[in-house]
Amino acid sequence: MNPLFQALLLLGLTAYSFAAPAADSVRWCNKSPQEQRKCEALKTATGHFTCLEKSDTMQCIEAIKAGMADAITLDGGDIYEASLANHDLHPIIAEDYGETSSDTCYYAVAVVKKGSGFSFSELKGKKSCHTGLGKSAGWNIPIGTLVSEGILKWEGPEKEQIESAVSRFFSASCVPGAAKDVYPKLCELCANCARSHMEPYYDYEGAFKCLKDGKGDVAFVKHLTVKGKHKIAPQ
Repeated sequence: MNPLFQALLLLGLTAYSFAAPAADSVRWCNKSPQEQRKCEALKTATGHFTCLEKSDTMQCIEAIKAGMADAITLDGGDIYEASLANHDLHPIIAEDYGETSSDTCYYAVAVVKKGSGFSFSELKGKKSCHTGLGKSAGWNIPIGTLVSEGILKWEGPEKEQIESAVSRFFSASCVPGAAKDVYPKLCELCANCARSHMEPYYDYEGAFKCLKDGKGDVAFVKHLTVKGKHKIAPQ
C-alpha cells in the first residue's frame, strides 16, 4: 500500500496553563505510576518539580484547570482537546527527535505484519489496535481518513457517535479510553481499556505491542514507533 497520511503535528508537546507556578517549582501531572516514577526521579535530580498522579489525561487537564497542577505531557490529539475554551491550556514545548530537520512532525501510519495480504481499503472486519480514543495518529487521522475515503460509512454526529460506526467496521479493537459498557467491541482486545499506561496497549508502543502480541491485524501509530522493527510493514 501507499503511505497513508502525513500529519504535521506537534509531538510530545507539553500543555501548560496560563497560571504561573509558585516560585521556581513546576507541579507536573502524571497519568500513570510509570510517569509518576519518572517525575519523582526528576524531582530528586533537580529539586524544581513536584509530582501529582491522576488516573488519566482528562483528570490531569482538569487538575491544571483547577490550579492543582501546572503542566502535563500530551500528544497532538490531546493538545487539541486541552486547548478548547473550557480548558484553555496551551503548548509551550515541542520534542525534537533530531531526524532530518528541527521540525516537529511525524507520519501517521497503519502497520501490519509482513505477508498480511490486505490493503488499507480492505480493513473492514479486521482487528485493530489504537493508541487511544481521540489521539492523533491512533484515532483521529486513521478514522478520519477511512471516513473521508468512503471506506468506513458514517452519517455524522447528528445520527450517531463515530465510535458506533467504528464498532461495526472492525471485528474487535483496543481503543484505550472508549466507553467499555457502551462500545464493548472497542475494548475487546484491551486488558482494561484505560486511557493511560495502566492499559498495556495504550499509546504508540502499546498499540504496536497489541499488533506484535497477535491481538490485532493492524496498528495505527506514528512512523517513529516502527522504525527499526522487524517483520513489520508500515502501510
